[in-house]
Amino acid sequence: MTVKVRSHKIIHSLNAMIPNTAPQSSQLIPQDIKQEILRAIARIQFGSVEIIIHDGQVMQIECREKIRIRHADPIQKTK
Repeated sequence: MTVKVRSHKIIHSLNAMIPNTAPQSSQLIPQDIKQEILRAIARIQFGSVEIIIHDGQVMQIECREKIRIRHADPIQKTK
């Protein structure tokens, strides 16, 4: 997978923000799960990443990407 330079900075700073333990639990967050979350964030330019947790375990990572379409000229309707 190719990651943009900008994404490396995001991954580095977010890696420091995601602790090795959950705030209300002593359960460890596996490194591979943390990496998947960070990859999902790095891939999206506009959108959201949702992490589904069940019984204290990460079960699913959902990514919703928004695609921004910019038009040079306004679209004109024909009659």
